[in-house]
Amino acid sequence: MNIEEMKTNISTWAKRELDLVRQSQTLAAAAAAAVLDSEPNQDPASDSRRTRALAELRGAEEAIQVARRRRLQSLQAKRTTEIQSLRDRRADLEKENAALSAEIERHRRELAELLGVQVVITTAAGMYSRLHTVGHKIGGVNDHIRRLEKPLPDSGVLDVQDASSIGPLIDALAAFEGAIPPMESLLEWAAAVEPAPGETFRDLPRTFHLVWANDVIDYQQSSIFVGSLCSPGPIGIISNRPVGINIASGTFRAPAVVRRP
Repeated sequence: MNIEEMKTNISTWAKRELDLVRQSQTLAAAAAAAVLDSEPNQDPASDSRRTRALAELRGAEEAIQVARRRRLQSLQAKRTTEIQSLRDRRADLEKENAALSAEIERHRRELAELLGVQVVITTAAGMYSRLHTVGHKIGGVNDHIRRLEKPLPDSGVLDVQDASSIGPLIDALAAFEGAIPPMESLLEWAAAVEPAPGETFRDLPRTFHLVWANDVIDYQQSSIFVGSLCSPGPIGIISNRPVGINIASGTFRAPAVVRRP
């Protein structure tokens, strides 16, 4: 599997989690109905409908956690592959560096023998030799390897503009190369931000600003901005007309009462 296929796989597990969340919501409703409809004092084990509904719900909830783990495993596998590729690249550059250094040294010795004096090879100020360029590339590869060897980030910030639904935000979050908040909490946050879920924003263009850490969305920092819902700005002193728009009036955040502890 190449790097591009691995990227796709990482996003696929996030999308699978989202599908399972929606399936779990349907199963939860079915399980609640089955429990509600069961006979009072009835042995739960003898109620096949209730038993099946609860088992399916537990299965979906467990599958959500498996999907999240597999996404992180896919991320780590991608990093491992990238690191190995960079190490191979570094080995090639080091061979090139060694061969070039040896050739330069050979020419230096020949020139010193020809002239009968000690020869030191330098480059003009502001000029970069092939040897310097190769060394710079090796340093860049080493820096990249060190970055990839660090733990996967468990926090992040995403800005998605000109979206008419939550879809583009889901795509961006799924592709994020680090731990992400549960898809269920993302859907809850998006619904909580919109004053009348599904009605206030409709298909109006919007900008998502999502901030999270340790799987938890920061409700205070995260927001959805809908420019077309902004009220006019303050009245200009000279023009006596509204100047611009009131940014705050089109910026929406989830109320504190729906935040999870």
